[in-house]
Amino acid sequence: MNSSRNLGEPIRPVSILIESLARRPNGWWLRRLTSRDPARYGVGRPLFFHHVPKTAGISLIKAIGKMVLPELAVYNKGGSLSATLIAELVERGLTPGQFIHGHPEHGAAALLRGRAHIITLLREPRDQVISNYLYMRRDRHVPDHAASRLLEFREFILARPRFAIFQTASLHVGIVERPVGRTDDLIDAVPSVLAYLDEMALVGVVGQADSFILHLAEIMGWPQAPRFPHRHKSRISRKQRERMWAELEDLRHHPMLSSLFEAERTVYLHAYAIGKRNSGAVLGPEHA
Repeated sequence: MNSSRNLGEPIRPVSILIESLARRPNGWWLRRLTSRDPARYGVGRPLFFHHVPKTAGISLIKAIGKMVLPELAVYNKGGSLSATLIAELVERGLTPGQFIHGHPEHGAAALLRGRAHIITLLREPRDQVISNYLYMRRDRHVPDHAASRLLEFREFILARPRFAIFQTASLHVGIVERPVGRTDDLIDAVPSVLAYLDEMALVGVVGQADSFILHLAEIMGWPQAPRFPHRHKSRISRKQRERMWAELEDLRHHPMLSSLFEAERTVYLHAYAIGKRNSGAVLGPEHA
């Protein structure tokens, strides 16, 4: 694998970055990188955003991108982060101030546990599954595009039950080396996903986005919190959305899907509770 192609912009050593920053008019980045108290300013470790699809992640990335050095951004243009890519990054040496983001493939996020400030955003499950379905109908390059065009919403979820537990699956895939055998096996994975959320530096939900970005700025020692960009809503009428909500409510009691929806709700409510509880907290020394 050509790591320089997959890792985006080449990663320059901190010493070279400091020299280049010293020549710039805006010197607050230099003060950050040379701070005597890196734990307070969040530069002791890189920042890793575990991006769960259709959870306002692009908006969050844009906001963070205004506050971090472009030279230290690490991502794959295709959106996914493989374990091989992350292993190469770790072997090369993680850099304070790095911003790593993407959709982790199997085992990729596990390699950053204990090595990065890990953050994530989740979304109210009904809104997430609706947004995911509409996105797949628009994008012909995603694997389930054909099925989403062929099947109406209710039939699609019945045919692809993993979308009933999609956010849980998106978190779980990053911390395990092998895929689950069946979608139902993700229900048994919920405790490990909850533990993963508990150890993160910051967890929130889309409804808490403003407080989430304020708390992130405090963790990272940014001089101000970036503005969270406008979050584009799906282009459907209120009547259509209410109809899809009603269909989801009906599916929530379906014997094949009820446990999956319940597991997804459990993970979401756990994330919501963490975000609510930590809204006024600061990053503890155990995350330094």
